[in-house]
Amino acid sequence: MTYPPRIEGQWIYDNAGIFSVAAKRAANDKIELISFRRGGTVIVYTQYKSSAAAISSVEDVDALMREWGFERPGYYDGLALAMLFNIIRTPCLPGVAGNGQLQMHGTDGFWIGRDERDAILDDTMQPLLAVCDFDGALLAALDRMIAAIPTPEPSRRPGP
Repeated sequence: MTYPPRIEGQWIYDNAGIFSVAAKRAANDKIELISFRRGGTVIVYTQYKSSAAAISSVEDVDALMREWGFERPGYYDGLALAMLFNIIRTPCLPGVAGNGQLQMHGTDGFWIGRDERDAILDDTMQPLLAVCDFDGALLAALDRMIAAIPTPEPSRRPGP
């Protein structure tokens, strides 16, 4: 799979047109907060792919990370996580299986590990995606990521 070139400073690539303007604006603000507080990059990429399946979606998100230079063998390319929405059919049919596939992939240094990513997908996003609430799924996932940012320990100053 070949992806278009990444645009510096753009975090949301809604090629499938599934997010509202307000949700993209709110998501962009949340991603910038993540970047400011943790130094990480979150990329959201949507595409229409009628043949998408779970395994091909894993391959797609891995390819996106490699093509955009976030993961190269032997190199540390920073903290990055990609959320890939493979939309299988339009319109979305609430409560009917097969509307799409969603995958997330993070670099080794990203502070949210595989177990937490799986929990975000399964517990937070999938119930919202099942009712075709793409905006809600995206924003709730970003809120969970923000909540998972480690809080720095306050510095201690010597007493008087």
